[in-house]
This record gives sequence, C-alpha cells and structure tokens, in this order.
Amino acid sequence: MKRKTCNLITLSGFVIACILLFKKRKSKQGQTLFVSSGIEIEYPVIDIEKNEVTAYITYNEKLYMRVQYNVKTHEIKVNGSVETIKLNPLIINKLKLNDAEYIEMIKMNAEYLIESEKRNSRSLVK
Repeated sequence: MKRKTCNLITLSGFVIACILLFKKRKSKQGQTLFVSSGIEIEYPVIDIEKNEVTAYITYNEKLYMRVQYNVKTHEIKVNGSVETIKLNPLIINKLKLNDAEYIEMIKMNAEYLIESEKRNSRSLVK
C-alpha cells in the first residue's frame, strides 16, 4: 500500500510540474518588444498629377533628410543624410538602416501612396 501511495504522489508531482512548465512556456509565446529608434518618416507632399512624393526623415523633430521620388520616371532627389545622426554617440547603436535602405523604403511607400490616392480620387469623382 505504501508503494502505491508513493508512486501516486510521485506521478502527481510530475504531472503538476509538467502543467506548470507548459503554462509558463505558453504565456511567453507571441510577445514582441518594440522599441522605437525615434526616427520618423513623414510624407507631407503627395502630388498625384506629377506622380511625386516628398518624404522627410526626422529625429527629435530635427530634419536630417529630404527625399523626393517621382514614381513615373523613378527619379530620386535627396537632400541630407541619416548618417549624420550616427555622429551622436547616444544613437549610434539604435540606427540600423543606412541612406540607401531608407530611400528604398520611401520608394515602396511612395508607389503605394500614389496608387492609393489615385483610387481614392477616382471613387470621389464617380
């Protein structure tokens, strides 16, 4: 009788430990920690007629880069650089993207924004 009781206690302890371990693992699944670098991209000018988008890249409300992209001709005009932000020793490890990667991101967003604006303007006309 003692042996059966001992096995039952051991088995129940093992089951409880497995349940707690599974519950602990399950609670941590699907969580993501997002920390902003503080760099913002704004699109103040979206010109449908010229197919042009202007984007400003700012950090702490200071303009570092201005990108003008023509979706039709694929012409890019860039003033400034995000590389100057890296001169600040407090931000150097936070900034993972370079100028070319920001420009590529702006190009993709510009194409979407122009198409979206065209669709919205067509629906307003009808």
